[in-house]
Amino acid sequence: MTAIRLTNPGFETLLEQTDCCVCGTVFAVPQRLIQNRREYAGSIHCPNGHVLSWAKSHADKLREELEAERRRTQAALTRANEETARAVALEKERDRQRKRAKAGLCSCCNRHFTDLQRHMSAKHKDKPS
Repeated sequence: MTAIRLTNPGFETLLEQTDCCVCGTVFAVPQRLIQNRREYAGSIHCPNGHVLSWAKSHADKLREELEAERRRTQAALTRANEETARAVALEKERDRQRKRAKAGLCSCCNRHFTDLQRHMSAKHKDKPS
């Protein structure tokens, strides 16, 4: 887009050159008007009457991008918290099983044995000890 300075005695404005997306007519519109329509999601008409509109303002787009980024950040934090909780739970379970094995309790049949290793190799060959 090209800016054109229009100067009359006592009046000066900047025009922005644009073209119609329907008919291709090139025309100039006051720059403040175009900025306003972009900011507040408005529309203008070309000299042939076709409507040129901005469905979302720049501020709306930025708000949507910010909200989407917040959702992505929140989802990532949630996943990280879930993974941390899962890791803590696995560590607790591993410690629990280790303590039970030291005490001679079979993890498969919940019985006490003085020689747990012999019991595991004899009765639970398919399970890791």
